[in-house]
Amino acid sequence: MRIEFMELIEGNETLACGLFTLGHLLEIAENSEESSAVVGVYELVNLLARATQKQTQDMTFVFEYTEKENR
Repeated sequence: MRIEFMELIEGNETLACGLFTLGHLLEIAENSEESSAVVGVYELVNLLARATQKQTQDMTFVFEYTEKENR
């Protein structure tokens, strides 16, 4: 499997934007009267956290592989 650096960078930018947006949504949901809004946003945050973890694992693999190849 080939992982491109530009794809990793774009993925990081997308995840960062998503986390920023979800942070604002969570703040709005917590200030609302409906608890279901908060639960929904928390579920989105959990999904994004899992995606971030996978992205971090992919980047770690690429960086370790590159470092090993450069030796």
